[in-house]
Amino acid sequence: TTLRQRAFAARAASALTPLLGLLAWRLAHGRLAAPERLPSGLGEYLHDLCVVAHLALWDQGRWALLLGALALIWRLKRQPQGLKPAALVSAFALTWLAFFAAVGFFATRDAEQSLTHIRYFLPGLCALTVVLSAAAPPVGTLGLFYLFARSPFGPEASLFGGQAALAERDAAPFIQQSLDQGRTVWVGSYQAAALLQPWAGITQDPPPPRTAAGGRLRIYAEATDPTSIHAGDIVLAAAYGEPTGALERALELSTLDRWTRGDATVTAWLVQGASRPSHTAAPPAPRPR
Repeated sequence: TTLRQRAFAARAASALTPLLGLLAWRLAHGRLAAPERLPSGLGEYLHDLCVVAHLALWDQGRWALLLGALALIWRLKRQPQGLKPAALVSAFALTWLAFFAAVGFFATRDAEQSLTHIRYFLPGLCALTVVLSAAAPPVGTLGLFYLFARSPFGPEASLFGGQAALAERDAAPFIQQSLDQGRTVWVGSYQAAALLQPWAGITQDPPPPRTAAGGRLRIYAEATDPTSIHAGDIVLAAAYGEPTGALERALELSTLDRWTRGDATVTAWLVQGASRPSHTAAPPAPRPR
């Protein structure tokens, strides 16, 4: 009995190994590995946990896994020797999802930013899919129909992120050409992160911050003041990234070009000047934070 208890404890500890690795990463990298946001209280965490449950057991056809769970229960009643492996994988999946529902998850915490880093959840999602489809493997294939579908959780939730990257790659020559013509080009920080790194595959020759012709590459983010963007500047709106609503409201923009791959589109706008306020419409109410 003691040996069985030790063996079970060892298996349980192995399920927590990835989280122990994350703890070691946190200790090694200090503030660099700090969570982006944390829930302010239990209520907010439970709300986020419900959103994560929807992501794991409903979104993108994963509702079929609930049918797989019924098949798994039926099989375990007939073959109870499979209970321990199923419990071990389930414990890992649930621990992982519950942990990242608090650390790094922010799909419901900011009205201006509805994306989350789905890559944080992938190990837990994969483990959950494996265990719940073990008794009925076809239920795990329904997600293939959503392989390229755009998700409200951001580009990492499907291969839509690949389409977005291809659209950004198509726009890269336009950016360089505009800089060579002495124009000021604004790109969002999400797009800039890939544009300025050759290994990202967007361009082998990242554009410089300044060109001999006087062109400037500028980066905008959520906190960018629209008044710092002037008439004649070019603004690129990527398929995902910083919300451009504040810029669209404050600036008068005309479309120069578009690059589309699948559902992903990158748009180049020419800034005509500051947007003229309407004298007939009331100013929009501030969005709740």
